[in-house]
Amino acid sequence: MKNKLISVALITVLLCMFLGASTSCTTPAAECRLIISSTGGGSVTTPGEGTHTYDAGKVVNLVATPDAGYQFVNWTGKVGTIANVDAATTTITMNLDYTITANFAKLTYSSQEYFPVIYTSTEFPCGYGIRYHVTDTYDGLDCYVWKVSQYYKTGKPDPLDFVFTLIKDSTMPGGYYVPCSLGGQVSLIWNGKEITAFYAGFPVGNQGNFYMNFSLLWKFSSGDAWEYAGKDYTVEWVGYQIINGNPFSDCIKVTIDDSNNLNPYLKGNGYFILASGVGIVELVFNRTDSNYTSVVSYKYDMEQRWVMHTISGTVNDNGVPVSGIVVGISNADWGTYSLTGATGAFSIRACGPDVVLRICYEDGPGHCDCTLFPYCYEYCVYGVTGNVNGLSIDISKLSNCS
Repeated sequence: MKNKLISVALITVLLCMFLGASTSCTTPAAECRLIISSTGGGSVTTPGEGTHTYDAGKVVNLVATPDAGYQFVNWTGKVGTIANVDAATTTITMNLDYTITANFAKLTYSSQEYFPVIYTSTEFPCGYGIRYHVTDTYDGLDCYVWKVSQYYKTGKPDPLDFVFTLIKDSTMPGGYYVPCSLGGQVSLIWNGKEITAFYAGFPVGNQGNFYMNFSLLWKFSSGDAWEYAGKDYTVEWVGYQIINGNPFSDCIKVTIDDSNNLNPYLKGNGYFILASGVGIVELVFNRTDSNYTSVVSYKYDMEQRWVMHTISGTVNDNGVPVSGIVVGISNADWGTYSLTGATGAFSIRACGPDVVLRICYEDGPGHCDCTLFPYCYEYCVYGVTGNVNGLSIDISKLSNCS
């Protein structure tokens, strides 16, 4: 019975062959569906958004029209038969069912949309933090690190707009990560361009150097390029991204080329992914020197806002109070710090689950002279959940940081 079943289409073809050209015969064309949508910032005006049906083989015109202040980026989805996925006006050949999306992006962006800065003050405390999963194939590092925006004193010699600390999460396993204190400016003029970038790191080391590489034009469009501190950068809007299992709907990608760096440990190239309203959610840097070929990676793990707390106590040397000692969160004259008096007392404000105190003699107002202590003295305060009072720090002993 199965072999006797012949399709209507086959019968039609055979009948046409038998009757010859004198008889007009056609085979019904197959129908294909085209489902069209768009992201915010524009629409598909031809043939319109929604579901459309066409005969197989039909060439369909596509026109994507951006709204004011936006630009067309590309077509995505099942785009194998689109003539030019990067053109707002193009065609698609209907061989199958297709679902496509027109993507739009703003013409001009602000760095503060993707690299938000918490402007800290006594009225508006610090504390926005992102925890990263940090790895380095060179030394086998695999740990979790908190980036926390810190309260800092204004009117300092360094014209900073923000201060971040990068400190390993003491509750998580992993190798040693050098604690860093980084400062930056929202509007730094560099070679005539206005750039948001890290201005200084004191201290900064190892994998922290690659995080500090970040810079972004204060106002930019997708496709812009610039140079900062001997490094070449480009930026493009990349839209929806999934980082370490976390979805982000509006992202940009900043590429960095530092292949001319004379330090082989720092030489290479990579990229930053930034999510709107969040900040840096991924960093990948590929070392290219033959002696250091390896990859450093920061991937967003979670975020949390931390409350600012007071950390206070005294500094002594074998039990003798020491005056004129700087206690702060950096080795520089920025960030929050306190200068000890005759009793060796200090009091600062800081945020985060873990805080690294920098302790040193002054070399200028609030600036550390690190010649007396290697890299300046470190004192780690772990698991900060409230004010920490009554610390007794003996600078004659080794740092308590691990």
